[in-house]
Amino acid sequence: MNAAYFTLFAVVIASTVASCKKDDEEAMPGAPVDPNAAYSTSDFNTYDDGNYWVYERITYDSNSVLVSAPVLDSFFVAGDTVLFGNTWKIVRRGVSGGTTAYVWHYVRDSADCIVAEYGKILFRYGVFDQVAWTDTVPLSFYLDHTISSTTSQQVVPAGTFTSYTDIGAVGEINLSLPVPPSRYPYYCWSPGVGKVKEMEPYVSSGWMQVRSLLRYHVQ
Repeated sequence: MNAAYFTLFAVVIASTVASCKKDDEEAMPGAPVDPNAAYSTSDFNTYDDGNYWVYERITYDSNSVLVSAPVLDSFFVAGDTVLFGNTWKIVRRGVSGGTTAYVWHYVRDSADCIVAEYGKILFRYGVFDQVAWTDTVPLSFYLDHTISSTTSQQVVPAGTFTSYTDIGAVGEINLSLPVPPSRYPYYCWSPGVGKVKEMEPYVSSGWMQVRSLLRYHVQ
């Protein structure tokens, strides 16, 4: 992969998230959570010790043509730690059976969302069909995340899962090329399992990566 290509996902991880509250006592701003929702955000927070998820990661070019052979990404919960005065779960990542598993995220519940380090929101449930939170990359772009109230059946190698889809609409601040809706990143979450599928585009090239759940263990 050319070093000039940077994934939307990687850039957003490094960004400042304007809308997240780090303290459990503070509620998320904006629309309230639907009190009649079938689940709560905690039903999607499956980051318990010993849990793991293995995904098949495939890269496609801008014409949806397969670029390379599938790669396996494994994520597993490896205990907890204290950061910023709060207890976080440590999520490590290994690539294609590599012996070195590095820290991917520190994760915890905060108010009505699942957050990673620096307040990055990973998922929020119950605020449907409107902007649930916004990620902002200063002087570059922003993502308006919307969770659909209509579930979908996601068919992945691990099985078929009823999922809620988070779509990140890309808003241009200073992008050289606008990102069309067909290239908006999406993340499919299933209660009791976690994330079962996701698509993340390369901003500069139009390429994209798709991760599909291959196998998992959730206690």
